Amino acid sequence: MNWNRYRTKSLGACLGILASAMLFGSAAHAAPPATVIGSWSILVDRTYTTLDITNQGGPGAPGSSMCRVILGNIGNADMNGIYCPSTGHIHFLHRNPNTKVVVRTFTGSVTAATATAPAHMSGTFHVLNIGLGDFGEYPFSGHK
Repeated sequence: MNWNRYRTKSLGACLGILASAMLFGSAAHAAPPATVIGSWSILVDRTYTTLDITNQGGPGAPGSSMCRVILGNIGNADMNGIYCPSTGHIHFLHRNPNTKVVVRTFTGSVTAATATAPAHMSGTFHVLNIGLGDFGEYPFSGHK
């Protein structure tokens, strides 16, 4: 049996599907916003909480050629992280309010508001402190 013949057809089909997805998929998602400052309602572990991003660094700050430092709080605890306006990538650390030790990490993507939908954030978070639930990775999402 000539397996190379099947491999070539499969590769061609995969490349065709990938090209179609890139062509049509890009029109389906909203661009990332320039800033994420504001109050976000996020669903974390089946509970809504507030993520308040109060500060976002500017393009001239050290280390900010692609991404910006963000500061704020989640619930009653400090958070800090980065946001990359060109890609919509966000990553932030949730700290214990008393010890300032990192208890959860969040990584996700942000899209800007459109005429029909609010700004949206979604991704995964990792529990690093048993006081916040079982260790592991879980989904989160939110809107502003």
